Amino acid sequence: MMKIINNLAEDKIKKGYSKDNLELIEIKGQRYVRKTWSDVERGKRASQKQILFEEIRTGNIQIKSPKIIDTYINKSKKFEIIMEYIEGYSGSGLHKISSPLLVKNLRQAFSFILSRNIEESHSEKVLTTELVNKLNRIYEQIKDSDIKYHIINLKTIISKNKFYDIPIGKCHGDLTTENIIATSHSSFYIIDFLPCFLETPIWDLAKIKQDLIHGWSTRYLKGYEMNNTKILYQYLKPHQLEILDIKKDYIYKIFDIINIARIAPYIKDVITYEWVLNTMNRCMMELDNSNG
Repeated sequence: MMKIINNLAEDKIKKGYSKDNLELIEIKGQRYVRKTWSDVERGKRASQKQILFEEIRTGNIQIKSPKIIDTYINKSKKFEIIMEYIEGYSGSGLHKISSPLLVKNLRQAFSFILSRNIEESHSEKVLTTELVNKLNRIYEQIKDSDIKYHIINLKTIISKNKFYDIPIGKCHGDLTTENIIATSHSSFYIIDFLPCFLETPIWDLAKIKQDLIHGWSTRYLKGYEMNNTKILYQYLKPHQLEILDIKKDYIYKIFDIINIARIAPYIKDVITYEWVLNTMNRCMMELDNSNG
């Protein structure tokens, strides 16, 4: 018999950032995680990414994903998976076990994942219309004039070219500190894989920047927790981000803004609205200063 212990995604669902349900369950005394997608095809693509993730083991660092035990369509015609339950620390909780060794290893873990995906990708000429169509879909879902203004300007900038050379290949889709669980100072699990409108490792770079530099995961924090998490995040920045920021890579910055704009339709509170608008303001200024 299955017993539901709690809803792991309840807070995200309430705030509108997720339509996927995540529950901690117990079967015959063993704990598992059950994840449910209302969009069946999206769920299948996400779970396939998780299944195909190849463990990374280098030196003392081990990076893997939770094992998927079962996949099926439930009675409500939604896609569900049952997977291992991994207990550990992630997101702002990482500061509770922060140490020089954890920081060093977690930073390297992000770099190893990015490096492998970048190395295994191949360059493709992607039509500008694919990026513009993505922005159009976002634009149609929002009402705020200030955010719409930035989207219009970004579409104008992007449309100056017929295509962009973009690395196409493996990517996690939502590579943030919230989605990497530290079970020790050198053992990490990657969770919550997501399908993307364009499967490119640049998405993962944009996601990490959203988290570590733009401050997505810390926007609600205050006091001691805010200060300690921000200090920790300063030292987790993988070298790939440092290189791209120095080079002022144009495509990377375009995806950075698209990624932030993607959040706009799901805004449910003032803090997130201000975070999105301020981040888009800053990103558009960075794009203007890049060599496009």
